[in-house]
Amino acid sequence: MGNLTDDMTRLREEIDTLRSSRGALMHELAQDIRGLKSSVSSLLSEFASAHLDMAMSSKKSRVAFVSGIKEFVTGMKKDITGMKRDMQNDIAGARNAWRG
Repeated sequence: MGNLTDDMTRLREEIDTLRSSRGALMHELAQDIRGLKSSVSSLLSEFASAHLDMAMSSKKSRVAFVSGIKEFVTGMKKDITGMKRDMQNDIAGARNAWRG
């Protein structure tokens, strides 16, 4: 065989080798993509779960805060009602004192 035939044979073998390498690479990439899709899906699920937990915890905190404000306002109303009653009693006492 001549040099040209040997070179053509060698080139054909290199082409076959590169083609099979490319096929293996494409197969690995497809597997990696499936793995990444699974990981991203799992991560999104975990994010959704964490977000729900945070929302529930935040809601409990807000409800407790608002409840505390309601109790504070109720206490203030009682205090103000008591002060108004005391003021009315003082005014009535002053009237009685002036009338003699």
